[in-house]
Amino acid sequence: MMEFILNQIKNWSVERDPDNPNCKTFMQYATITLPLETAAFQWIERKPDVKFRTCPTQSDSITYFISANRQSRLKEDDITRYQRMTQRCSWRNFDNYRATMNRLWMVNFNALDWKTSKCTCPFYLKSNICKHIIGIASNNKLFEIRPVAKCVPLGTKRKRGRPAKASSALAID
Repeated sequence: MMEFILNQIKNWSVERDPDNPNCKTFMQYATITLPLETAAFQWIERKPDVKFRTCPTQSDSITYFISANRQSRLKEDDITRYQRMTQRCSWRNFDNYRATMNRLWMVNFNALDWKTSKCTCPFYLKSNICKHIIGIASNNKLFEIRPVAKCVPLGTKRKRGRPAKASSALAID
């Protein structure tokens, strides 16, 4: 068993060797898909409740606090309580923890390389990118959302398959 593991590790490291013609490279950034861009655009259009704080020790990092869906508007007291509870891990029970963590999302936005920003929303934890990061990058003019992502009406989901190309306005069929 141990031999198998050592051989597997050796094979993986050889596959990742840049001098090897069949080199397999790792993805450094998450892929931004069209549905994710659409979700980010729709999130921006809803004008979410966002508050931010700059970090005095890191000039290129800004922490954004975003109210979760179906939650009331954020107050400074909510942000302070969230930060205090996450730093101290002072939850009395699991329900208290869940209510605190689902009250708001915290985005640590890196202005120098926005793709390395981090968020506390469940979608980010699964796919390493989320609509909040893309939306903030778009608002800061660091990312341009494609026009195709903007053509879905608010509140509706994109249909399956490739979007149809727009026909010419004055074409006669």
